[in-house]
Amino acid sequence: MIKFFEVVLTILLVTSSALSEPDTTEPAVKAEQQLTIESQKMEADLNKNLVVFLDKVLAVDKDYKLSADKLTVFLCNESRGPEKIVAEGKVKITQQNLVSESDRATIIPNEDKVILDGNARVRQGVNVFSGKSVEYIRSTGKVLMREGVRVSIFDVGSLEAPQGTSKSKKN
Repeated sequence: MIKFFEVVLTILLVTSSALSEPDTTEPAVKAEQQLTIESQKMEADLNKNLVVFLDKVLAVDKDYKLSADKLTVFLCNESRGPEKIVAEGKVKITQQNLVSESDRATIIPNEDKVILDGNARVRQGVNVFSGKSVEYIRSTGKVLMREGVRVSIFDVGSLEAPQGTSKSKKN
């Protein structure tokens, strides 16, 4: 999931350079880095290291699909990479057989962490996990659920980390 949002950096850097000086050449982006973000509006304040996509936001890459009412990317001062990404309003993230829904999702790339807040619900196949908050640390596979936790497991065999997570990578 973090890789998906790291690709936002490519889009943001292309956007920031396009805003600062005209360029008639298209940037070379590898197919695995391709990300498409659609929204009704985008606001960038590069002095505040902030880019906001508004209204019917849809972000898609080769592994993930995210939809929300608003997507805010907070850029790191030094690297200009994403420090934190916040999706708000009817947030839905889909990866293979995992579908998460919440009122808000916070992605912290440097910590390999995703936090779903407000009516958080994760479906993996027929299994459903829900609570007020779900925190997932991709590098360790650790999941922490808080308040009103409910777990409905119908198919134990389907409980696995999706491809593209650290459990399936060999480093």
